[in-house]
Amino acid sequence: MKNYQTQRVMLYFQIKQLLQEKFTISQISEKLSISRTTVYSYANMGEEDFMAWVKQIRKKPKTLSPYEEPIKSRLSQHPELSSYQIHDWLLEHYPEVKVSRRAVSDFVSYLRQVYHLSKPRKEKSGREYMAIEDQPYGRQAQVDFGVYTMKSGQDEDQKVYFMITVLSRSRYKHVYFLDHPFTTMDVVEAHEAAFAYYGGFPQRMVYDQDKLMVVSENRGDILFTEKFTAYLKVRKFEIFVCRGSDPETKGKSESVIKYVKTNFLNARRFINAEVLNAECGAWLERTGNGQIHGTTKRIPAQEFLLEQAHLQALGPVKLSFLEYQAYHVRKDNLITWKGNRYSVPSGTYQGKGTKVWIKVEGEELIICREDKTEMARHKICLDKGMTIINSNHRRDRSQSIKRLMEQVTDLFTDHEAARAYFAQIQQAKPRYIRDQLLLIKKSIRKSNAEYVDQALTFCRTNAILSANDFKSVLDQLAQANQIPEPELESLLLEC
Repeated sequence: MKNYQTQRVMLYFQIKQLLQEKFTISQISEKLSISRTTVYSYANMGEEDFMAWVKQIRKKPKTLSPYEEPIKSRLSQHPELSSYQIHDWLLEHYPEVKVSRRAVSDFVSYLRQVYHLSKPRKEKSGREYMAIEDQPYGRQAQVDFGVYTMKSGQDEDQKVYFMITVLSRSRYKHVYFLDHPFTTMDVVEAHEAAFAYYGGFPQRMVYDQDKLMVVSENRGDILFTEKFTAYLKVRKFEIFVCRGSDPETKGKSESVIKYVKTNFLNARRFINAEVLNAECGAWLERTGNGQIHGTTKRIPAQEFLLEQAHLQALGPVKLSFLEYQAYHVRKDNLITWKGNRYSVPSGTYQGKGTKVWIKVEGEELIICREDKTEMARHKICLDKGMTIINSNHRRDRSQSIKRLMEQVTDLFTDHEAARAYFAQIQQAKPRYIRDQLLLIKKSIRKSNAEYVDQALTFCRTNAILSANDFKSVLDQLAQANQIPEPELESLLLEC
């Protein structure tokens, strides 16, 4: 213990010496690998007060002595943990322990000295963080996103993605975790979760230029993504977007993302997103919002009691329309979704830019018009590269065939006979009736009415149900004047 006291005394005079040399608190903290809180504490003590405090260390019974082994083990596995993190860990896993942060800090310092568990020097982060201005109560909140790699129970890497929302005046925070990258719909749900947590929402939300919300800066006219624009129409609050090309607009006054990573996520095991959100809720209550804020020197939870009265009322809104996602329709009246092509009704495509809106219900893909009325429904295909077509979406050829049949019928003198003949061809060759009619039409235009009627009569009499054969009959009739009657009849029968 004496060695520990000696170390404290040496540290005290080192800090005093560096202060005389005009080092800043942050520079001293980095140089001596101690927290800024410790530097502040020692710097504000006179020499007599400090020496009296050091002498009392060995007289005080150690409240944390029964927990020396688990704390030492924790520090051995994760030497980067701060005393504040150890304090929070104790509150989470040993709620019966009633000690101050200062007591934990002293005990952690003692263990580091005795067992040589020095804290690794941190590299400076290159990230800029959004500034939190001293705004009126209820005026503003800021949003930012983070990613962190945790360890699962099987010691495998597991990335978690989170969105933080912090009220600028009270510093009251909310964190929303996912085990997959955020979609725009996830962002909307995270907003709603934060507003429910606060029991209201501020007048303005401040964002970085995240692609899930902002399409482009557009020379000052911010273009939001389609879904986020729809959300803003129902949950009306002001928007401020930090300029993407000017990171200084974010400021450096607070890093909630870093705070969540170092104080909550660091050394924590991932079970699932639901458990992580529950654990984070408890952490926010006891530490994130429950401890004195380093900048304001106030407890966010207490400040929030004042700010909550100034938030906008959280009325109910219907967000079901946000489940829909716009997709472009191809020229062949198909949409591409997750590696497969799905049909829409014939005629849906109306030129470049034609869109439909889709959503998933169970195992079905619902395709809707702009007003969200349903136009198609498909069972979702789990394979890739498939084309799924609803037979009702095929082009209605019956009307076009009927019109073509009438056009060709008009080229004959006996309309009823022509219709009867075409009906026989359609029955014999239903898949090729269009091609059959077009060839007959082309053949007739190169002949005269007399031969056309004769060919029709001959083909019907002899059950010749082929456009090619009909054409051959016409060709042979064209030579009729040069061929004797018996030979002509024999020749036609060979067609």
